[in-house]
Amino acid sequence: MAIPSNPVSVGDTTKKSHYDTLYDNALLANTGGTVGGAQSIPGIKTWEDNAIFQETVTFSSTINVQDSAIFNDNADISGTLTVHDTATVERLTINSTGSQFYSPVSGENSLGTYHDIPHASRPLAWVLAAGNATSDTEVDFSSYVPTGTNALLLVYVLRFDGDGVLDSGTAYMKENGSSQTDVNRLTRLEIYNKNMAAGSTMGLGSDTIVKCDNNGKIEYYVNDSDVSLWLNIKGYWI
Repeated sequence: MAIPSNPVSVGDTTKKSHYDTLYDNALLANTGGTVGGAQSIPGIKTWEDNAIFQETVTFSSTINVQDSAIFNDNADISGTLTVHDTATVERLTINSTGSQFYSPVSGENSLGTYHDIPHASRPLAWVLAAGNATSDTEVDFSSYVPTGTNALLLVYVLRFDGDGVLDSGTAYMKENGSSQTDVNRLTRLEIYNKNMAAGSTMGLGSDTIVKCDNNGKIEYYVNDSDVSLWLNIKGYWI
């Protein structure tokens, strides 16, 4: 371990600030006293600033990082990991269960882990029924997901009532509050039937994934009032 040259009083009562002075910017080598051995620091660990680990690390107790945590190799943590800012991890194994979480590709955001809502806990009625708003309109699924949810797995039915002119019935969905207007970047559901005769009806139903806000809310709109959308929830990512 490389100790910086900051002065530390000797003979006085040892203070937390003294340890901070010793360990601030200290480099813990992967030796543990012997060449090739492991470095171990017992007890609960707290970093009051950034924590950067260049090699594989194994912790058996609570880890608390007040700023960013960067693991440039594998991290195996049996206790609780709390990071108050950004956590960058190549591969993380928690509680020795074998569960592994991989960091997203640069420029991407991970939606997290999928949670399937038990059938008995899903809404009995459509959360959105026969919605035909032609401008951004909120749909609220917050009663069925926890705060911090990133995306929703929705079951839908899209209905297109022909008028002899309209060629397609389309519904668009996005995260609540999003300013995105490019329809090619939204969740898109579409039925196409050129000049479908008035009085004719077509329908389409399946599942789809929609990015939501932190409270499980999305926005939708359809391209014409002759188009209607039904939505219900099956699960979520967090």
